[in-house]
Amino acid sequence: MSERVEVGAGRPAAFPTETTESAPAASKTTRRKRWAEGISVALLAIASLTAAWCGYQATLWSGQQAAHYTEAGAKRVESVRANGQATQLTQIDVAVLIQWIDATQSGDQELADFYESRFSDVLRPAFDAWIATDPFNNPDAPNAPFAMAEYQQPGLVLSNELEAEAASLFDQGQNDNKVSDDYVLATVFLATALFFLAVSTGLDWFWAQVALTGVAGVMVITAFGFISTLGVAG
Repeated sequence: MSERVEVGAGRPAAFPTETTESAPAASKTTRRKRWAEGISVALLAIASLTAAWCGYQATLWSGQQAAHYTEAGAKRVESVRANGQATQLTQIDVAVLIQWIDATQSGDQELADFYESRFSDVLRPAFDAWIATDPFNNPDAPNAPFAMAEYQQPGLVLSNELEAEAASLFDQGQNDNKVSDDYVLATVFLATALFFLAVSTGLDWFWAQVALTGVAGVMVITAFGFISTLGVAG
């Protein structure tokens, strides 16, 4: 009776061995990929929330800009009104002074005294200081009381103050506009980082995923540094 000999009997199978040897490497790659995906998700959350906050701040700063521009416009209107009233009062002072000079030159002292009694409280101190310079005989004397430092029309002073306030408010509005634009720029920067992160999560090649995640991470950190230099609207 003949014996049957099976060829290859007792030899270990090659395929199971190869599978067993490659399992640790596959497990390591999976762990690395999960870490990369976890970092991507974390950066996605941070960038999304920060971008939303930047948009909110840009809106607030834009509102402050509009408010400051409005206040500046109102101050300029008040300045023009005060200037107009001061100019009218100055014209009245000029007219009364001219009548006083005419009466004085014609020798009508009674009429001159009448006009002098009509001098405004603003003109009076300047007139006294001007007369003290002997303007009718001193060629170096100022031409009129209005050239004296004592002549200070309150309306003109108020007008200048209001104009200065308007200029300051306008400058604040310009700064608000710049900060708002900077927040918009930060939002665009973060949106670009979000794009890279979204692309990285769909890649099968691990190192490409790491590269895009790294670029996005640098962009998020840079955006945070830029945002830290900006003001926060209340």
